[in-house]
Amino acid sequence: MGEGWSVETWGGWPAMMARYRAVLQNTRQPNIIGFNVWGAADDYRFFRYAYASCLLDDGYFSFTDKSRGYSSVPWFDEYNHKLGKALSGPPTAAWSQGVWRRDFQNGVVLVNPTSETRTVTIESGLRRLAGKQDPAVNNGSAVSQVTLGPKDGIVLRR
Repeated sequence: MGEGWSVETWGGWPAMMARYRAVLQNTRQPNIIGFNVWGAADDYRFFRYAYASCLLDDGYFSFTDKSRGYSSVPWFDEYNHKLGKALSGPPTAAWSQGVWRRDFQNGVVLVNPTSETRTVTIESGLRRLAGKQDPAVNNGSAVSQVTLGPKDGIVLRR
């Protein structure tokens, strides 16, 4: 949500998400709110966590490579998947075992903001993205359960 963003900067994930949503609710139309994070371009877990958190609401996401500043535009595998429109409004509570979820026309976003690994069961028909940057996560496989480490997120495709 700004230069040097970290969950700790905003007092933890719930406080950060509350601030994000408050800004969205208190901004005039068309509510163009930037959700910018700074990090290492190869820290895929941090990227997924921030990106998936942003997708839980309706802000615009950007990632700044902390080693290059605004002179670069890092690209991530998740950007190649078109999620489509959200099928519901932003969630107001965790979906399962502390994991948050939002459904889109072409996929699902999950976020684990807790400090513990969580495994959740999901319906059939969802697959991991097929990517090259983090093949352990984005390997294109069908999933019936997803295990998310602490402070991680994932985009799944339909």
